[in-house]
Order: sequence, then structure tokens, then C-alpha cells
Amino acid sequence: MHKKSRWDDTWGERHDFVNQRTVSQYKPMLASPSEPFFNEEWAYERKYDGLRAIFDLREGVNIYSRSGISLNAQFPELTVLDYPYPAVLDGEIYCPDGNGGESLAWLQMRMGQTEPSVVERLQKEYPIRVAFFDVLEWDLIDITDESWHVRRSKLELYMGWLGQLNDQVETSTIMPIKKREDYEFLQNLGVEGLVAKFKDSIYVPGKRRSTWKKFKFEQTLDLQVVGYTELGGTASPYERKFGALKVQDKEGNYRGLVGSGFTEDTHNKCWRLLKDNQLLIIEVEYRMLSKTGLLIEPRFNAIRYDKTEADSLDNR
Repeated sequence: MHKKSRWDDTWGERHDFVNQRTVSQYKPMLASPSEPFFNEEWAYERKYDGLRAIFDLREGVNIYSRSGISLNAQFPELTVLDYPYPAVLDGEIYCPDGNGGESLAWLQMRMGQTEPSVVERLQKEYPIRVAFFDVLEWDLIDITDESWHVRRSKLELYMGWLGQLNDQVETSTIMPIKKREDYEFLQNLGVEGLVAKFKDSIYVPGKRRSTWKKFKFEQTLDLQVVGYTELGGTASPYERKFGALKVQDKEGNYRGLVGSGFTEDTHNKCWRLLKDNQLLIIEVEYRMLSKTGLLIEPRFNAIRYDKTEADSLDNR
């Protein structure tokens, strides 16, 4: 059952009203892709590499994915936290990677698992956290029409209580972005990206709006192609000759497969160079390196005809 608000004596009347709502009203608001920018009228929030979730705390604890699927059985430890009073929160479930970042691969080990004995084991192997970044309903009142900075102040108040009672939750981090060098600093820390939010923006459930903008930090490397994989079953708008390119750095360290980002023209040019056994250096965009040195989210950018050797990651 709900805990009665520590402030509101009309809880029963509001409870009858709120039961007429459905969680579909609170599908997550989405951000529009953007290039990095700076404006003092915007807040810059850390982008977490995890699973977006709506926490409906109006009648018990019900956690929903972006598509409205219940996550209670997959993450039961989040259903027994000591939530102080009724609210609807928006946040991101993630697995800490031990280096201040998040491991999506570890989180995926838990996603879709609902067998209690399996879930119990995975809780120990892949512990999770939640970063909350918005509050949509406060003490049984819909506040999505309030501005972001008003909702943020209420979220911080709520999290002040929730965080004291539970060590698995946190408030999303607001980054002090004031110049381009700040982006570069965060990129070097391994932060996935940022979500910029206009401070006067309202929350529009289930819609993508330009008042929220997201951008990822990407890095590039020039790597040597040392082979390719055969075609798989992936659909393509043009006839492909290979599936993905195998790449290595200057020291000969294998850095993984690059299979996206090609146009028909660049794909065919790479194929001709491969078949002629010519040196093929390509520029690859990627988000970060895994602990084993493989590229995470690699994407082909260009053929480097001007390069005769790959980059050395030891010097980066």
C-alpha cells in the first residue's frame, strides 16, 4: 500500500482520482539528436548507458520500460526500496563498470531474466543502480506542465529522502559545461554523452522534443584493415561484398569489427582495395574502448588514402 504523504491530509481523495490514470500517460519524454553546444539557458545532464524506466510509485511499486513492459520481475531489488511517498519518477537503470562508468553488456545479462533463482544469482553478479532525472507526479499531483528547473528542485528534495534510505539510487549528475574543453574533459573520462535540457521546458510524455537535446561523445582512430567477415543476414540497400572489416592498430593489436557507416561507394572501394591486396587504412568513429581493448560502437568514416600506417593507441 501507499505511504501517506507527510504533508497531505487529502490523500484518500487524490488516491481515488489517481487510480483513474494509466501508466501510458507517463511514457518517457525523448530527446532530439544534436551537435554539442553551450547555452546558459540549458542544463547539461550526464547521459547514462542503461535502461530507461518509469517508476510508478502511486500504488505500490511498478517499474516500466520505455515500451510499457513491467520490469519488476527482472529487477526485484528495486521494488523493495524505501520510497518515501507517492510519486512517478523517470530514470535510468544501469550496471556500474567499476571505473565510474556503466556497462551495458553487464546490464544485458539481466535484461529479460525473470526466473527467481536466476535473478537472485544475477543480482549478486551484476548489481545495478538507478539514476533518477525527473519527477512527473509529485504527491499525487501531475507536474509535467511545470518547468524543468521546478521539477528538478522537487526531484532533489525527493532524492534527499530516498538517497538517505537506499544506497542503490542517485540523482542524475548535472555537468558544468561552459566551453568546448569541458566536453573534451568528459569524453576522456569515458562519459557516454550529455542530454541538454532547456531549463523552462515542460515534460511531454512519450514525445521527442527539441527542448531536450542529446549528443554522444565520439572518438576517431585510423586503423589498418586486416581482413573481413563473410556476409550475414543483415538487410542492406545495396549489394554487399563483405559483412564487416577486421581492424588493428599500429602495434598489431586487434581492435574488433567495423560493419556500419558504409555507403555503397565506400563499401565497393574498400572491397576493391582488399581484393587487390593493397594497404587499407580507414578512419573509424567509436564511443570508447572495452576493457579488452575492443572498439565499442565502431562506425566507418572514411578511407585514409593519405595514411601509410595505423594509429597507436598507446600514445592517445
